[in-house]
Amino acid sequence: MTAYAPIDSVSVNNFPAVQTVTGSVAVTGITLTGTINFPSTMVVTGSGPFVVAGSDNGGVDRVLRTDTAGAVFVTSSGSLPVTTTPASVMTSNVTVITASLTNQIILTPTAGRLTTLFTNDDYSSGSVYLKFGSNASTGSYSVKLRAGAYYEVTFPYAGRIDGIWDTPVGSLFITELSS
Repeated sequence: MTAYAPIDSVSVNNFPAVQTVTGSVAVTGITLTGTINFPSTMVVTGSGPFVVAGSDNGGVDRVLRTDTAGAVFVTSSGSLPVTTTPASVMTSNVTVITASLTNQIILTPTAGRLTTLFTNDDYSSGSVYLKFGSNASTGSYSVKLRAGAYYEVTFPYAGRIDGIWDTPVGSLFITELSS
């Protein structure tokens, strides 16, 4: 069974115009235009309004919708028209943090953060270990950036990010893009 988020927020960071998505989808910050074709079954969680689609026992595609007041509508269509308007970047904040063998707070929680870019400026041997959360270590991390590596957060994460290096050489260049 596949879980889908409310119809009014979908995040697609890797275009082409048509993209197949399987599994859970977290959605925020854009409006869609086009058509969404749904699989035969799905589960929707969160707060509405919702759109749920699937096939009935006779194989007919059905769409079940709820509005903000909780009213339910059923149609005989498996496709829904939608419009897309990507969230725009309003702020770019660039920070440089010097390598350290102890945990450092790289980014504090920031409402409206759209994406973050990281570059490990040590071009010799040191790696930086980033953790989406508190207390990064070389044994507890989310992303390891080797010397000279680049990483872009391609999903909306506005929480704390900590980091630690395995050698006290170099810097981490961070560009935080927010709405």
